[in-house]
Amino acid sequence: WQVDKEQFIERMSHSKHSLESFDKHITRYKEIEQDILHEESTYNVRFLTVHCHDLKQVLIEHCKEWQRKLTNLLKQKADSELDDILNFFSTHTSLISKKPKNLQALGECLKLNTTLYQQIDANHAEATMNEKRFEPLKKMFVTLEKFDVQIDDEQMRLLHNLPQKLETFKVALKTSDEMLTTCKSSMRQSLQSELERFSHHVEKLRNEFLETGIKSAPMPSDGEPDVEWAFSVMKRFKKQLAEDKETATQIKIGLDIFGIEQPSYKDMNDTE
Repeated sequence: WQVDKEQFIERMSHSKHSLESFDKHITRYKEIEQDILHEESTYNVRFLTVHCHDLKQVLIEHCKEWQRKLTNLLKQKADSELDDILNFFSTHTSLISKKPKNLQALGECLKLNTTLYQQIDANHAEATMNEKRFEPLKKMFVTLEKFDVQIDDEQMRLLHNLPQKLETFKVALKTSDEMLTTCKSSMRQSLQSELERFSHHVEKLRNEFLETGIKSAPMPSDGEPDVEWAFSVMKRFKKQLAEDKETATQIKIGLDIFGIEQPSYKDMNDTE
């Protein structure tokens, strides 16, 4: 009776109490309310008559308030879960419909689709989305109805349509897979061409570096070495090597997607 309702509900709202816990608490206060109702309102104690009507009303209201606060919290959690599931479908339907524009985006799309299959498909997950999310949510609404909480018709419609939403999403995911397969084939050819061009570029850069003659010290008969020229050449090649490393990193993203081993780029390493 001395528990602070607001603090208790606040703690409960931030913890993962089971549906059984909610049912137990609400049922407890409902039973206490009934017990109080069945108590007499007046008692005769020797020559005194004790009127308990006001006390009964206060205690009954106390029990009703507990029930309201607990059912309101359960309703909030049920509404939030329903909204979260609907947002999951709408957000990811939009994401998987977008065509990747580059290899990095392709890798992200493939990873996303794999993750989504693990979440919704029984062949990829330990339990289906229906078992993990739909059924627990339905039980929450059943419990709310059990305690006479009014549920909007629109919410019930959305709740009952969740399995259909899931099937529609599965179709969208399959369509996305087909699109990504086409993109993957096209991008693989582009990647192979890019890798070939880059390999030739690395080889050419190595030859250019060797032709500068900067690797060997000048002979005495050649005069004083041009240190300023040497530093400018090294600066130019360092800049190009940094750009080439970035290019190699970007190409590796595509190589990883297709399971192709990255070349060693020996010429680039030697130049560096």
